[in-house]
Amino acid sequence: MLRRQLFYIQAAKLEKSLDSDDLRKTFWINIYNAYYLIISKESTDNTSIYNLKRIKIARSQLSLNDIEHGILRKFKMGFGYLTNPFCFTQYFFRKNNH
Repeated sequence: MLRRQLFYIQAAKLEKSLDSDDLRKTFWINIYNAYYLIISKESTDNTSIYNLKRIKIARSQLSLNDIEHGILRKFKMGFGYLTNPFCFTQYFFRKNNH
């Protein structure tokens, strides 16, 4: 049920809910950790689980690598190897200047 809700949530609604860097970081860290557990239990080949595009959020499919290197490291370093791969991530990368 939760996976379905994450996939069908509208990007604008998710953006509104995640209105600070702390909330965005917390969201993505929790998504990463939860899906790591799910994918590692479902997969027999743990060497490739990081590249599987099995994480569905706001009608986009992501891998653990996409989240770790493209989103979470962007918060830490100010950039990531994914500049804007999904239309909805612009909301998560934007700095909150309030």
